[in-house]
Amino acid sequence: MNTLFKGFTKILKDNDKHYLLILEKSIDEIDAYAGMEVINTQDSLKFRICLSDSSKFLQLIEQLNSMHNLMGIHTDFSKSMQRTATIQFTLPTIL
Repeated sequence: MNTLFKGFTKILKDNDKHYLLILEKSIDEIDAYAGMEVINTQDSLKFRICLSDSSKFLQLIEQLNSMHNLMGIHTDFSKSMQRTATIQFTLPTIL
């Protein structure tokens, strides 16, 4: 899996590092050839996940939902995900 980080000028907090590792492993479990872009803004982390095979789309959404539910994180996904086959969501930097 390819991961691209943008806007990271400071050292990440341990919680953020662990979250990113768990997220990468969750995605890699479903699609080893997926790509993820993580953009650090002033108040949030923006995620964009591109799958190599669109047939794995629903399986990854279920995986992300269950992972976030276990962590107690509410996730609002982008509305145009199925049309573009790209998963996008934003999380506040305070996890």
